Amino acid sequence: MTYLKWMIGLLLILGLGSCQEEINEGRLIVPATITFDSDLIHYTDDDVPSLKEGVLVSHNYYENLDDLLIIDSSRVDWDTQGIYQINYYVTTPYQVTTKAVRDVTVLEGREEALKIYPAIIGLKDITYYIGDILPNYLEDIVAFDLNDGYITDQLIIDDTSVDYDTVGTYQVRYSVMNSQTLITTETITITVLQPVISSDTELHILYINDLHGAILEDGNQMGIVHIASYVDYVESQEDHVLFISGGDLLQGSLLSNYYFGAPIIEALNFMNHEAFTLGNHEFDWGLNVILNYFNGNHDIQANYPLLAANVFYSNTETQPEGIQPYTIVTRGDLRIGIIGTIGYGLESSIATSRVTGYEFRDPVTYVSYYANYLRSNEEVDLVFAIDHGARSDTNQGIGNLTGSSRVDAMFNGHTHQNSLTFISREGLDMPVMQSAAYGQVVGHLTLDMSRNGLENYQAQNLGFNQMPNNMTINPEIEALIESYYDQIEPLITNVILPSSSYYSRNDLTQYMAKLMALKTNAVVGIHNGGGTRTDLAYNEGITVAKLYEIFPFDNRIKTVYLKGSVIQALMSSFSSSEVFVLNNMTFVDDEDYLVATNDYLFDKDTLPFLSGTGMMDTGLYIRDIFLSVVETQAEMYSSFSMTYDIVFPLGAWLTILDLRRYDGTFL
Repeated sequence: MTYLKWMIGLLLILGLGSCQEEINEGRLIVPATITFDSDLIHYTDDDVPSLKEGVLVSHNYYENLDDLLIIDSSRVDWDTQGIYQINYYVTTPYQVTTKAVRDVTVLEGREEALKIYPAIIGLKDITYYIGDILPNYLEDIVAFDLNDGYITDQLIIDDTSVDYDTVGTYQVRYSVMNSQTLITTETITITVLQPVISSDTELHILYINDLHGAILEDGNQMGIVHIASYVDYVESQEDHVLFISGGDLLQGSLLSNYYFGAPIIEALNFMNHEAFTLGNHEFDWGLNVILNYFNGNHDIQANYPLLAANVFYSNTETQPEGIQPYTIVTRGDLRIGIIGTIGYGLESSIATSRVTGYEFRDPVTYVSYYANYLRSNEEVDLVFAIDHGARSDTNQGIGNLTGSSRVDAMFNGHTHQNSLTFISREGLDMPVMQSAAYGQVVGHLTLDMSRNGLENYQAQNLGFNQMPNNMTINPEIEALIESYYDQIEPLITNVILPSSSYYSRNDLTQYMAKLMALKTNAVVGIHNGGGTRTDLAYNEGITVAKLYEIFPFDNRIKTVYLKGSVIQALMSSFSSSEVFVLNNMTFVDDEDYLVATNDYLFDKDTLPFLSGTGMMDTGLYIRDIFLSVVETQAEMYSSFSMTYDIVFPLGAWLTILDLRRYDGTFL
């Protein structure tokens, strides 16, 4: 019996101990409490006070937590009058953290305070939009006196001079008197403005760049009909939609090149297009060919402007007729200014013969000038900049513009990047959008607008498979494209030969260099890789249209004699895939050798071709000599191969397509 009592007692003790542990653990997870006996007041000529004075840290289990107290006063400027916050943290041994905030008021030094009137702290100018709730003039304002302490409740505010219904600048007077009848008076400025818009709304900007004539759907290239479908869809869903573009839209495919871009110019007329920014490839047929769509000199006229604020005739202040620096559009209550520029330094990306006589100036200078003009003189609410370029210094320079020159959104082109970035700055960051190339995506920038202006934005680049499934085809644009397509359908669909192998852009580039050399009896052929724009897949049918995809630019072959030493130095400027040397021959420094290249490279004064002898423009287009080889192979083989002997047709030949281009006339 005694043993049994002993066991029962032991079990009770163990059970109570277990319960005690549970109780203790529950107490352990309770956070500590931090309390203050008062907020702090500090004078600038006093030493920094002890921040632990008047602080009590308590816990229902732990004791002596004061040593664990962490104080963050990093936001307090002890030498500058103002109201600040100090953060206090304590973490219990059980890793439960408590945070408390204590206000500290910093005042001018005690000695100085005795000599001056009461202080009114926190004053700032106000912007008010007509129709908004009237300002709370006491928000974040404190009145303090050395002897009386806080006397904010004694502030008198006089806004009788303010007309809240009339745009203008007005003064609001604050005054406060202490117990010694000393009065302090301060004033702030209130600016009364018309609201940007009558109610909150969204503005949707749709954007394409570097379409390069990709009119037809092809793989991930959605084609202009589907681009139009998305524009129509967004316009059917949203009240305020804006469709703009960033250059290099026309040059690059047979269907566009054949008609000098007319199908795209006309299609955009059906798409509520608001701004076409000039790109470097708009110079490829001669700028005047494109300007004719905008200056009344062609039967087809664009119903939207061509923008290029920084393009001038060399050494003048004159811009070509048909170019505008900006355009203004309205959407609801919004007036929107759009400035277009071509990328700084892109003259080097254009054939010399096509860009001679023009100069491209710094986009930042002209965007700054016209943004200020648009806000100050045209009273626009938003400013967008479209630059056919993607230089980081240009984007940063435009993002840094402030005041009336501030730009709300930036659009890039030229480098074919699928890019959504921003420039960090005070207030709302500036979004920078580039929407790939060839119609692979459509940029969609949504701006959230309130009565007071731009509040936020969302940006995305959408491929066709990311677009809604219920879009409908625009019948007018579909019929328009079909009318152009039907006239040259055989050139698009008739396969001359299938390819026997996969040939990369590098393979095709070197093969073109070889063809140029052999066609002209030169010992060296040079073709730049940038002039070859796509590859050739295994068993892919070679059509005239495919050759335009591979070699979209109307480059002619030129030849010149260069010294061996010059050739050796020249070859170091190009990759091995861009150069063909007959029989891998070596060169004697002082001997002359015939070199063939395209006119884009030949005419550059940074290369030595213009310093050679016996210069000749053959009049042959590089695309044509490739076509002639494929046509010759079709008479002998069932597929095209670069390994076959190269045979050119006998006699003179040029395709009718490029003959009409050579004299610069239209159909």
